[in-house]
Amino acid sequence: MSKLLEDLYNGVIAPVEYYYDKTEEYKELREKYYKHCEDFIKRIGEPLKFDFNDILDEHNALITMANKSTLEGTFVDGFRLGAKMMLEILENK
Repeated sequence: MSKLLEDLYNGVIAPVEYYYDKTEEYKELREKYYKHCEDFIKRIGEPLKFDFNDILDEHNALITMANKSTLEGTFVDGFRLGAKMMLEILENK
């Protein structure tokens, strides 16, 4: 994989790390998720609160790793496809 494309994707060249979904739907879903977690923690009580938080942290780490790998590969493949299309256009065949 090209180092340049990895740097571009990872925000070394562009601030990709500042991107997040800004839609109302995302904000509402995020608020609903946090409310459900808070309500659940209140129901299970203090002894299980830390176990539940550990499970959520592990789950979030897995999702983040999977998304980064998938999105990075998709970005690089798409960029390469675009470059190949430009080369084909420039060949004038």
